[in-house]
Amino acid sequence: MLRYLRRAVLIGALLLAASAALAIVESKEESLLAVLYETVFGSPDLGPVEFETLARRQTPNDALACPAGFCAARADFDPGVYPFGDEELRRRFAAVVLAEPRVVPLYRSDTPGRPVQDRYLQRTRWLSFPDTIDVRFIAIDDSRSTLAIYSRSQIGVGDLGVNLARIRLWADPARLGAAGG
Repeated sequence: MLRYLRRAVLIGALLLAASAALAIVESKEESLLAVLYETVFGSPDLGPVEFETLARRQTPNDALACPAGFCAARADFDPGVYPFGDEELRRRFAAVVLAEPRVVPLYRSDTPGRPVQDRYLQRTRWLSFPDTIDVRFIAIDDSRSTLAIYSRSQIGVGDLGVNLARIRLWADPARLGAAGG
């Protein structure tokens, strides 16, 4: 029995090392590990979110920032109000997000009359796990707005707090204010 346990541990360690090696070896567009994940788990883009009817996951691998009364689901925190309109908030938010490593834009709504909502993908540093992040920009008036952000992992049961840390960082008023220049 001990021999089988040692063999299982050795195989697990080899698989982990091979995964790490694949994440480091990158092609021009995306890592081999990202291609493997897409083959096994499907598209890393988990699709759009309707914040008004959103149901949170049962597993601890998502995070939600939402103004009080806007989202159906329980939010981890209220992002507050920003001192600029929704289009300016969107521009500043994109500048902050796209300055982060391993982030790619997936979707940008530009349809008049539809909610102003964007979607991004960010991969983890070492194993290239994909997380999908949706953000809705909400006008309060011409010079004030807020936002709702939902970040979720495609792979795994837990995220060690990565999704919550990400949306706290991205929604930080100081960073968004500094992105104005």
